[in-house]
Amino acid sequence: MHPNHFRKLEKTLAALEYLFVAKDFHAIEQITVGIRLSADEIRTAMAEYPDELEGFNWNSLDVVEVESSEPNLWAVDIRFKTKLGADSDLTLSLHVQDRGAEFEFCSLEILNIHVL
Repeated sequence: MHPNHFRKLEKTLAALEYLFVAKDFHAIEQITVGIRLSADEIRTAMAEYPDELEGFNWNSLDVVEVESSEPNLWAVDIRFKTKLGADSDLTLSLHVQDRGAEFEFCSLEILNIHVL
């Protein structure tokens, strides 16, 4: 992955992480255009997990480039961490797509929030 693409992907995920920490599920639904998961479905998935979560475990970031995609598209999995800083097994799976050099952030599509 080109370093510029990685920086944009990382910046996009950091903004998404901020919204998860703030529990602003409505804003998450808006930036993902509600594709696949609504704010209520995201809220429910997070509430059903037994531990209190806070942010992503960036060491668990798994990015796979979808070949022959134009513009660039990546399949991303990243686990959440607990408030105590421990790794959780709750994973966010999403597609992240570059929107071009004129855009600061990538577009997002949450595929699933699930236990791995």
